[in-house]
Amino acid sequence: MSPSPMPIFEKAREHAVIRSAGDTLGWDQETYLPPAAAAHRANQLSWLASRAHELAVSDGWKNDLEAAEDADTGSDAKATANLRE
Repeated sequence: MSPSPMPIFEKAREHAVIRSAGDTLGWDQETYLPPAAAAHRANQLSWLASRAHELAVSDGWKNDLEAAEDADTGSDAKATANLRE
């Protein structure tokens, strides 16, 4: 595998960050959010969910995933495991 990370790994990291931000905001909504902030929080969560969905169904994701399926990771066990997951 080349020294630089595969593009699909970068997209997967971005997707995970977006999802975890949404999870954190959702937890905060259930535990600490003042009622007056509910509409704004709903907009935040909606935007994050939309962004995660757009990323996951994008042509870039599909193309990078197809390229990763054909990638030769050689003896890089970590890259092989990441691709498998």
